[in-house]
Amino acid sequence: MPRLFAGRATALTSLLRDEATRDTVLHRGRVILDEAGRVKAATGAWTAAIAIGTLAWREAEHDVEMPLLLRAVELERYRERDLHLTLRDENWVNPIVVAMLRERAARNGDEQPPFLPAVTPGRDFDPRPLWDAVRERTDLLGDSVTVRDRLVLGAYDDPEQRLLDDLDDLDSILSASSIIAAAAGDRDAVAALSEPLPAFPKGDRDPFAERGAGDLDDVQFAALDLIATGRDVFLQTPPGADAVGTAAAVGADGAASGRTVMVVGGEDASLRAIARRLGAIGAGDLVIDGTVQTWNIGARTRLLEAITMGTPHVDDAAMRRAGEELLRARAGLHRRFDALHRSHRPWGVSAFEAVQAIVRVTTATPAPETTARLGVDAAIAVAEHGFASVAAALARALAPDDAPETDDAAQTAAGSGALDLSGIDPWWTGHAEPEQAPRLDEGSLGVPWAFASEDAVRGGDCRS
Repeated sequence: MPRLFAGRATALTSLLRDEATRDTVLHRGRVILDEAGRVKAATGAWTAAIAIGTLAWREAEHDVEMPLLLRAVELERYRERDLHLTLRDENWVNPIVVAMLRERAARNGDEQPPFLPAVTPGRDFDPRPLWDAVRERTDLLGDSVTVRDRLVLGAYDDPEQRLLDDLDDLDSILSASSIIAAAAGDRDAVAALSEPLPAFPKGDRDPFAERGAGDLDDVQFAALDLIATGRDVFLQTPPGADAVGTAAAVGADGAASGRTVMVVGGEDASLRAIARRLGAIGAGDLVIDGTVQTWNIGARTRLLEAITMGTPHVDDAAMRRAGEELLRARAGLHRRFDALHRSHRPWGVSAFEAVQAIVRVTTATPAPETTARLGVDAAIAVAEHGFASVAAALARALAPDDAPETDDAAQTAAGSGALDLSGIDPWWTGHAEPEQAPRLDEGSLGVPWAFASEDAVRGGDCRS
């Protein structure tokens, strides 16, 4: 027992007086740990505590007993089946007892709630003054009232009282909240919350003015801009979205704006993930991780370092160079993208469309088996004389010797992209049915002529 009240981790089995109850006690201890973890995941409140002293009295021929003083306790699994108990400094009087005493005092005409002395936390912890004060309230609980010196481990959760305590603690904040006012029916607050969200620009941001930290997309940047306006917002990340990165960016942007940001989560794992992300993007010195037991020691150390070590050095020139390099890289990327999708005369197609046509031809079934290749000279001829003239010349050259002159037909076929070369079988003859001709010819119509530009042609061999 002295080890437990000294604030040191103590095995649950070491507190047992009857070894015959060992299995039952260990089972109930694990149930309490699981229940406290479930409540914390749902509400963020830790409910595991030890009742130090129980209040007992007789009322209406029934014996009543309930915890009097509660002190928070940390529970951890230890060895195979045991638990480690570590007392926290936080302690409070059972809110059910407080409410009952207040109600009975009001019933007796006492406008002031009963006085209950505070219990000093830490090394000077002593519950006896509180016990004595409660024992003296025989006017409220009868002559049978007593406080029994007992320790009861449990998960003491009172959702209604927790909500009331939160309301009392947040009274000054709630009175200024537009959300609470809107929920209460305030028309001005409802109108303010109903205003449409502003539209934010998409695309590349100015590296010297963008918010947050990390690799963010347009939606995440828009969320940061929206939060920066001061409006009350609710963000919901879809499945697969980077919720951890968004939370880390919001925290980093708030710190950069001179504000304090508290991230509250239902699970310690998600909070630790956010802390790790902030560390990975170079903002780890902004974080105080409350999921570790020594968070208060770490916070004091960080505060002392901030006071004694001064402001960290920031290389503004390096940041400026990095931003300028990013702007140059973006400009070069835009130029390459525009060149890839720009249509070129006389063919009226872009380099991207040419590549897509080649892919369609080479992946068709059956695949073309021609061994003919067009070199640089052929591409230059098309660029100099035009597609129609070259197509007509090809039609005349490939036509049978006894075929009549069909310049007009050749010109028309060349202009449409489909040459009707008499006597020449299509490449798919013998491999597919004639009904499939439109699909098989679709990709090959423009492929032989889909050269990027005359300058590009002169730089290498263009093949179809």
